[in-house]
Amino acid sequence: MSTWRVHWIECPCGARFAASLADGVHVDAAPAVREQVLAGALHRAVCPGCGRAGTIDAEFIYADFARREWIVVAPPAEVGAWRRWAELTARLFDAHVTQAAVPEVRAAAAAFRVRTVFGVDALAERLRAFEARLDDRLIETLKLSLWRAGPTLSPGRRVRLVEVDRAAFVLRFAIDTPGAPTAVPLAVSLSLGAYAEAEVEAERLEHELPAFFAVPCGGYDVHFAAALARPWTAAPRLMIKGPVKAGGAEVRLA
Repeated sequence: MSTWRVHWIECPCGARFAASLADGVHVDAAPAVREQVLAGALHRAVCPGCGRAGTIDAEFIYADFARREWIVVAPPAEVGAWRRWAELTARLFDAHVTQAAVPEVRAAAAAFRVRTVFGVDALAERLRAFEARLDDRLIETLKLSLWRAGPTLSPGRRVRLVEVDRAAFVLRFAIDTPGAPTAVPLAVSLSLGAYAEAEVEAERLEHELPAFFAVPCGGYDVHFAAALARPWTAAPRLMIKGPVKAGGAEVRLA
């Protein structure tokens, strides 16, 4: 069962409107949510005042028991607090799966991929990597190789895996522009051969880049959050201002 809560959202233009946001998603019972994540449609909203469209940065749990995936999604602005989120993820997984789940799920707890990610787009790229049977931690090291390859990718730019194209033997990434969410992302491709090379060097990479392999919370964003006071420049966004009150916060189950 998935739980949704209706919140007041405030646009930079000053308009306020209500939107339904997930608290917890159980994909086994709501498979359409997975497709929404991959399509970039989850938590998307349009301001009725000015027409600004954007993704609302909400925290929620994404659980897919069939695929053995348990992922806590935190707002991108929280990446600097990654240690706290990693601890929270571990506690939640222990409470909801290791301790409280049905026996067959508890028995499979060690097989779950437990992650903390920052943003719905980061959740989507993990799902793409898992579906393609790729190690998401190695994908994160490839982002660092992109940064080292040239000046187009500064530490303040978010990098996301948007496609695994096995027919063309490439991984496709999108690189955003800091402070400009409406700008067209820069498209960059890497050969799947680069992933294969990283796979061969996985032990060395894990030794040299431990922040990229930390579970549940690691990767490119965390690596730079540890080095920079502000990992990226945030643009004006649609912001959660609090729950809609109607005899208590309204909760919808789907």
